[in-house]
Amino acid sequence: WASFSYPLRALTLSWEQWNSIMSPVLEVCLPRSGMARNFPRVVLFGPQKYQGQGLSHPWYTQEIMKLGVMWEAFTKPSLESDVLLTNMELLRMEFGTDSPMTDIPFSRMDKATTKSWVKSAWRSCQKFGLHIEDSLPNPTLK
Repeated sequence: WASFSYPLRALTLSWEQWNSIMSPVLEVCLPRSGMARNFPRVVLFGPQKYQGQGLSHPWYTQEIMKLGVMWEAFTKPSLESDVLLTNMELLRMEFGTDSPMTDIPFSRMDKATTKSWVKSAWRSCQKFGLHIEDSLPNPTLK
């Protein structure tokens, strides 16, 4: 699992892309683990609390790891954090606002911004109801 999860922090695959990747894997692995190949994915990825199998969908793992990278960028200065903060600043310039990116509704600005790792993280923050207060300088808007 470690070799599978290592690159997740850098990916921006969509839910649909993950499903297309996982489909052939599950077609082979489910029968070998004693389950039908068409076992309902809702049950497979559902929490055990509700009688699911408790597997984590790779999209969630990818997005949680991405949020961890953002946390590290805000707390530990590094080359990676400099690149990330620069990209966050560029996204803010595309918005044309001095507000943190999580203050802007993703659905309103989705089509107006460049596809990027930071944009994907912004979408996840909105989906999970997270607010990020960054330390980026506020540009003067005219």
